[in-house]
Amino acid sequence: QNNMLLIEEDEPTLEDLGITDEDQLLIEVRNKDLTWPEEMGSLASQLQEKRKQVPSEKGATGLNNLGNTCFMNAALQCVSNTRALTQYFTSNMHLYELNRTNPLGMRGHIAKRYGDLIHDIWSGTAKTIAPLKLRAWENHILRNKSIIVDLFHGQLKSKVTCTVCGHESVRFDPFNYLSLPLPMESFIHIQVIVIRLDGSIPVKYGLRLNVDEKYSSLKNALSPLCGKSPQLLKLAEVAAAQIKVKHTNVDQ
Repeated sequence: QNNMLLIEEDEPTLEDLGITDEDQLLIEVRNKDLTWPEEMGSLASQLQEKRKQVPSEKGATGLNNLGNTCFMNAALQCVSNTRALTQYFTSNMHLYELNRTNPLGMRGHIAKRYGDLIHDIWSGTAKTIAPLKLRAWENHILRNKSIIVDLFHGQLKSKVTCTVCGHESVRFDPFNYLSLPLPMESFIHIQVIVIRLDGSIPVKYGLRLNVDEKYSSLKNALSPLCGKSPQLLKLAEVAAAQIKVKHTNVDQ
């Protein structure tokens, strides 16, 4: 034990490392999920110690990374904070609806393990926990009827009408997410400097107008601010050191 050498690099050969025929090698095989056996053993042994660290409130419990499971942990935290689903599992309602006969499912094991994890997260007894029993989580249930479908799935109604005979064809397509467009601003902010003929100090005003407004609308919005009727206002645009005088017709 006093002369042990940890070999972490893959490139060097045994000759480069100075290992002879009499030397002994201790080989550790990594798990399929890219975790090391001692990591799992260490996490399991620390569970009892972790439980002594009480979180500030129930649900504020972190999940230990079991090796390339950060995405799974993030998804679990999001789903855990869905109130209706969490209440379903913390009240043990899932135990009455486990589907253990579905040939395409996991015989109810995933739902049972997830329910146990939710109980641990919302028990308020540990700062962090390790979702050891929920790995293989990535196995997707192809077809099932559960609380997940009730809360997160829906149907899109599609209707097609024949232009010749007027026959309507209606179908419903299931979905579990919707792509929504980002909201686009339909207005612009502009600054207007009012210069009076009496030589008084110019005043700058800020206006918020729709993108398709005409100059007449700009005058109507500016009039109550500067105290002049729209007919007395003359507009000019200053751009690139040039002054472009705007006509005063109503349709502009």
